[in-house]
Amino acid sequence: MAGREFTEREFLAFLEERPAALREAQKAGLQQGAELLVTTARDIVGTYQVKDMGNIPPWAELADSTKADRLSQGFTENDPGLRTGEMRAVYEARVTDKPGIILGNPDPVALWFEEGTVRQPPRPVIAVALFRKQMTITQRIARRFTAVLAGREGLGEQP
Repeated sequence: MAGREFTEREFLAFLEERPAALREAQKAGLQQGAELLVTTARDIVGTYQVKDMGNIPPWAELADSTKADRLSQGFTENDPGLRTGEMRAVYEARVTDKPGIILGNPDPVALWFEEGTVRQPPRPVIAVALFRKQMTITQRIARRFTAVLAGREGLGEQP
């Protein structure tokens, strides 16, 4: 792509537009990141997490009593956090004004699953999703910023 040529006045106008354009690019990138985090969190539930978790320890095996209880209720034996799929379905993320992303789950069972209880070890979903996707989200936002600074944000390019 050939470089753009500006008059002095056009270049100053271009520079004046950049802060607003950068805010919009950041907002769009964060929204895309929020959607990615929700998908990732939902994918984590129901499968033992043992690698690509940063400093988070691998998930413990379900207790034999839990496996038996799951089977007696008609669920699969060994899919941690996944019985009806209800808890997995309500992970949500939103972009904040700060700016940032909040990823969470309003289901109280998700809190017990995430942090553990006296009888159940923690099985972090949110921290694992964030660990796995933080670089991807950062890179996507950086590409959006680069496009804005280069004046390419309106040319249909996907950052």
